[in-house]
Amino acid sequence: MSFPQTNWMQVAMATLNGDTRSRVALAQMCADYREPLVSFLSARGHDARDSEDLVQEFFLKLLEAGGPGARALPHFFAR
Repeated sequence: MSFPQTNWMQVAMATLNGDTRSRVALAQMCADYREPLVSFLSARGHDARDSEDLVQEFFLKLLEAGGPGARALPHFFAR
């Protein structure tokens, strides 16, 4: 599973604060990246359940850090 090409318009839209278009863009980014991130973590030795949990935690921390535009979590997947 490869990562999707980054849609920078979608990233910009997802960083807007809370309007409907921002929420839709953010939800689409999460949907686009969830499976590649889970596959990445599974390939690094995490079981399926832990991989799913780590991806959910990553998205939560990303949101808490200010969204996709934030310079957040550079070493999150190094665990």
